[in-house]
Amino acid sequence: MVDVDSGDVLDRIRLVDGRVVSDTGLGAEFFAGKRAILLESGAADVSDRSLLDGYTDWSNGYLLIRSARDVEAAAGAGEARGLSPEEQAAGLDPVAIQAELAAAQAEVTSQWEDLAEPVTAALVAAVGAALAAGALAALGDLLVPDAAVGVIADAVAAAMVSLSFTAAERAAGELRGQGVDLDPGVPDEVLLRSRADATARLIAQGYAAGAGREALRLAGAGQQAAERGVRDRLDGLTASATSRGFVADHLSAAMFTAEAEGRHASFQQAEGRSGIRFMATEVSDSSTCERCAEIDGTKWESYAEARRHYPGVGFKDCLGGIRCRGRLLVLNDSDRNRAQDVAEGRRDPDD
Repeated sequence: MVDVDSGDVLDRIRLVDGRVVSDTGLGAEFFAGKRAILLESGAADVSDRSLLDGYTDWSNGYLLIRSARDVEAAAGAGEARGLSPEEQAAGLDPVAIQAELAAAQAEVTSQWEDLAEPVTAALVAAVGAALAAGALAALGDLLVPDAAVGVIADAVAAAMVSLSFTAAERAAGELRGQGVDLDPGVPDEVLLRSRADATARLIAQGYAAGAGREALRLAGAGQQAAERGVRDRLDGLTASATSRGFVADHLSAAMFTAEAEGRHASFQQAEGRSGIRFMATEVSDSSTCERCAEIDGTKWESYAEARRHYPGVGFKDCLGGIRCRGRLLVLNDSDRNRAQDVAEGRRDPDD
């Protein structure tokens, strides 16, 4: 099981074995597989959270120990399947798409130290003010100034909009390659901005909750010690933005949503055209969960129905949540594809 020393899930974790444990009394959930333990055998204290880097998410004061499968998926350690005949015919290029996603995310993370500093400074100051006033309850209500959140939102939105237009052009190109004359769609910039705002606010809330929890833990050591502890904790969160964890996951999800919205802008123009179908593809997932594996390759006549299953960040029922890398593609339903579906029992011969 997983023991928590001193009631503080953020600092001292005793890892004993790989069974699943849910500790609702402390408001934390632990999902630990044997490979997520990091320790060969026996019980051991892990007081340095850096030892758990890559196997943990630090979000809103909660610690999540991810399963080995999730860790491998996040690190790209799994082995993705090859392109199916339909994906090849559609001109899908998952390697190029991933490169575009990574470049868009790097556009934000390369600025993250500067973007996050006003957030950290404001929270450290707020912690100091609360402790100086003896208002411990205020540590549960810490807020990041709107101006600091807005700067983050601006940076996220700029990367999302640029990526979305790139994705719209790529999606239209996939269709043109199949003989469908289609101009790139125009992504909804207002929607993308709203998603960027939400992403920035969620990240800011994570910083605020983490600051409050650390300050409460260190309140008895004095104001200066608490301020230093909060600064160190938030600086660590900032440093992890370029690798994995809470910030990286939110930024990655934002960019994947932007890519999906760009494809959506082009694909919705194909709705109702003769011979057009929409297909789920999970080829970009290096560690596909059973739900995504089941829907992989499914085809729909209606784009609205396809979109219902893939509304934004991957497949809606993916066990990996915002880490899903499934998407939609469009097929020009040629005689060859129809014949293949009939042969494999996915389509009625008389249809």
